[in-house]
Parts: sequence; structure tokens; C-alpha cells
Amino acid sequence: MLGKQGFNEWAAEYDETVRNSDRDGSYPFAGYGDVLTEVFNTVNDKQQAAVLDIGFGTGALSAALYDKGHRIAGIDFSSEMIERAGKKMPEAELVEWDMEDGLPPDFDGRLFDCIISTYALHHLYDAEKWGFLQRLLKQLAPGGMLVIGDIAFRTQQDRDACRSAYANVWDGDEEYTVFEELEAALTGIADCEFTAHSHCGAVIKLRPACPFCHPASDAQQRVVFENDSCLFLQHDTAQGALEGSGVIVPKQHRTSPLELTMEEWQDTQRLLVQAKQMLDKTASPDGYTLGWNVGEASNQSVGHSHLHVIPRFNDEPYAGKGLRHWLKQPENKRPKTGGSL
Repeated sequence: MLGKQGFNEWAAEYDETVRNSDRDGSYPFAGYGDVLTEVFNTVNDKQQAAVLDIGFGTGALSAALYDKGHRIAGIDFSSEMIERAGKKMPEAELVEWDMEDGLPPDFDGRLFDCIISTYALHHLYDAEKWGFLQRLLKQLAPGGMLVIGDIAFRTQQDRDACRSAYANVWDGDEEYTVFEELEAALTGIADCEFTAHSHCGAVIKLRPACPFCHPASDAQQRVVFENDSCLFLQHDTAQGALEGSGVIVPKQHRTSPLELTMEEWQDTQRLLVQAKQMLDKTASPDGYTLGWNVGEASNQSVGHSHLHVIPRFNDEPYAGKGLRHWLKQPENKRPKTGGSL
């Protein structure tokens, strides 16, 4: 695997090397032109999109988007690549940074319409890659998409077949994405789509699937309070009959409160205290209903642990009725199965 110095030395010949591999239909860049075309067209469907390019290299793709009026920011760890890309995009925000360290402070809190990465993420090991993708998904604006063009395979068998066919040139230090593994790692977190453009080149599109992992993806959802591991969220559409209501969620995807770490339990309690102090002042409730739903039988509608914080009022029609009221009704009794507890 090439390091920073290797990419600096390769910068002058990079584009030609890629074109030759694509023209020959050989690993590793077979399908390169079609991959970049699909990524370009996906982004260009938006108007003047805010785009973050991870590992932009010489700027072959991002410069084309720049010329179409899109607002380009990006990171790359090669100073030579950045110099060449900067000449094509003088107003772009290009930062020298290694994605192994995540994102630079310059981009903290920034939201982007599209985050793209072409032929770069295979430099991360899968465990790092899945975490990095989750971080990137959190920085998508409402309706945003993460678009990856890279050496990638739908199945492990496809990757093994390519490795066998190109055994004499296969780079064993690079970790090429297997889509079925990525999809499993991001279950419940992202909707994933795979399009192959050759035996080793593909485009993967990721859209946030979990509203609590990616609160910014919903323009009607607000982060009211935040600490190291948890958020207190309120949604505009829930402020009718459930005036002042919200949810406390862990930042990491946890299916239920039974999976919370000790830190997340403590941070949940801290946010609960903050939320109550705020709601006592702004809504003056007469009480609270607090609780989790766990699993389908409990009507958990989002597969991400969320503690409901619901202010209650003496003048509401269901005043005096709590979580157990509906569950203990006679009609909710389970049919007898012949056994006993």
C-alpha cells in the first residue's frame, strides 16, 4: 500500500496510469471512467450542491463538479495531489489530511448535500471503514447521499475470483469493500445500493436509514441538548397532543437500552435532568411519562434505543393513564396455552 510519499511521487503520472488500466479493462481500474461518470451524474442532479470529497487526488472528478458550480471541499493526504487539484479548483476548500484520522476540525458540524469518495476508501481496513462511513453519514444534509466509487465487489466470492485472476499484481495490503459485508455492518443505519461497472469497479450509494443516527437528515428534527454519548431530540410533528415531548438517544446505534454502555446510561440520566429543567420552565407539566419500547411486540417503531420523555397535564383527556393502562386491559390478556408460569 502506498503511503503519502508514494502518492506524492505518483501524482504526475496518476491520471495516465488510471486511464491505461481502464482502457485495458484490467485490475485495479477497470470501469474507472464509468464509475466516475455515475458519481458525477449523481451529484450533478443537485443544484449547486455542497460536496465533500474524501481523497480527491488530482481532482479529476471534483474539478468537473466544480466547473458545474458545485461547492467543493475535500481532504487528501498528498501535498502534490493537492497542488495539482488546487490549480483546477482555485476556490475549493482543500485540506491536507489523512482520513485514517477521521475528518479535520475544519469540517466539524458541517453538513453536505453529497459526500463522495473515489478510489480512496480501500486504504482503510474494514473495521475503520465502517466507523468512518457512519461518521460521514452523520454529516449529510437532509436528502443527502454518500457516494463511493472504488475497487469493490458484491460478494466475497467475487473478490476471491478477482484475486485469483490477478494474483501476480494483486495488492494484498489494500482492503477492498465487499458490499454484502458493508450492508451487514450498516444494517438499520443506512440504505445501501451497489452498481458494478466492471469485474472490480463499482459505485456504492448510502442514504441514512436511522433518524436517530442521523438527526440532521430530517429538517423537522432538532437536537435540543447533547453530551458526549447521547442526544435529546424533539420533532416538530410530535408537538401536537404530545406537547414538549422528545426522545433521548445514544449517538451510537444501539437497538435497545439493554445494549447501552455505562457511559451512555449516565449521559442519558444527565440529559433527562436537563430536559426536565427546560420543560418545567417552558411547558409547566403536572407530571411525566418516561419509557422505552423494546421490540416489535412493544411497538418499537425505530430500531434505535430511544427513551420517550413525555410531559403530562391534568387537563388532558387521558390524564391519570400511564404506560400500563392500555396493557392491563382485559382484552389484552394472552390466550391460555395450557402451560403455567
